[in-house]
Amino acid sequence: MSQKHLFLSTGAAGAVLMLVLTGCATKGGQVGPVTGSATHRGNLQRTGHYPGPGPREITDTVLTVTRPGKLGFGAGTASPAIVNGIAYFGGADSCVHAADIKSGRLVWSVPLFPGPYGLGATPAVASGGLYCGGMDSLFRALDARTGKERWRFRTGGEILSAPAVTDGLVLFGSNDNSLYALDMGTGEEKWRCVTGGDVTSSPAVADGAVYFGSYDSCLYAVGEKTGTVMWTFRAGGIVEGGPAVSDRKVYFGSADRHIYALAADSGRLLWSYPTDSAVVVGPAIADGVVYCGGYDGRLYALEAETGKEMWRFQTPSRIMSAPSVAGGVVYFGSMDKALYAVATETGKELWRYETGAFPVVCSPVVVDGVVYFGHLSCPKPGLKPGALIGLK
Repeated sequence: MSQKHLFLSTGAAGAVLMLVLTGCATKGGQVGPVTGSATHRGNLQRTGHYPGPGPREITDTVLTVTRPGKLGFGAGTASPAIVNGIAYFGGADSCVHAADIKSGRLVWSVPLFPGPYGLGATPAVASGGLYCGGMDSLFRALDARTGKERWRFRTGGEILSAPAVTDGLVLFGSNDNSLYALDMGTGEEKWRCVTGGDVTSSPAVADGAVYFGSYDSCLYAVGEKTGTVMWTFRAGGIVEGGPAVSDRKVYFGSADRHIYALAADSGRLLWSYPTDSAVVVGPAIADGVVYCGGYDGRLYALEAETGKEMWRFQTPSRIMSAPSVAGGVVYFGSMDKALYAVATETGKELWRYETGAFPVVCSPVVVDGVVYFGHLSCPKPGLKPGALIGLK
């Protein structure tokens, strides 16, 4: 890192501590022992349901880690992985970073990706390793303490699918139409499931099965150990976002303007709910309710058992942020440059945080009462860079 600047500013949410990264070179620090794990949407079932409360109002400080760059792949489109007080995230500076979430101190920063692009999806942390895919078609395993590379594996396309680490395997999709299973220790390919389109969907894992979508308009269920296809369900449009699994049911959205519920063991259609536009992100499942947003700018709350609408919340622009739920609050971002907090029972807005910069498209992460999210940056000079933000 060539230089850094710390400064305080104030905004609608209170004081802001900002760490600006102005370049990226390998920084040789290390974090303490990494004993926990972190994965996209909070669990392998991808329900987006986080334990403990989240903020019902913003009353304390806001921690912002920001860096200039071109398009904000990384902290903009990918959620951070947070474990043992460290946030792991990518930036438009082509680096992967590890930052202390209490102070904003950058512990290490490693340049991995060529050009302006970087981390394509939320990384996973497990057994002391950091697992991440890139826009350069490479999947990498790093030492979570130091950022040192352990192994790499090349696919045939960009990787926009968040990995799932389970039972010694790393599972992820690639834009070469495939879902991969690699040995988490060596990077050796164990199996590969080839579909008819790009796989940007982040796989969900439950009861020995892996569920994921493809641009061929199908949702797939394959065996975790073998990759053998158990069943497929064809929707009327691409399945871009990842599915969520709860109570032996699989929930997902499609570009065909529907939210679906299927039986997890057979792929049998249980119900479908029509929206007014494409649904390109995965749903959240909590306490018998499905929460999902769409291009129509609406967040829908549906009964998980029947698909009956409970309420809907309208934003001014598209929702490309998979919602997260904690303590009776749904958190999600919108293309209108804001993060929203909505009460799960009523669908009423509790608060919104306006970035003043660019859209919020990543899925929020809730840890210890703080909600973390990123927003995009823009290549135009003089405009605000993308940022990783924590609110409480």
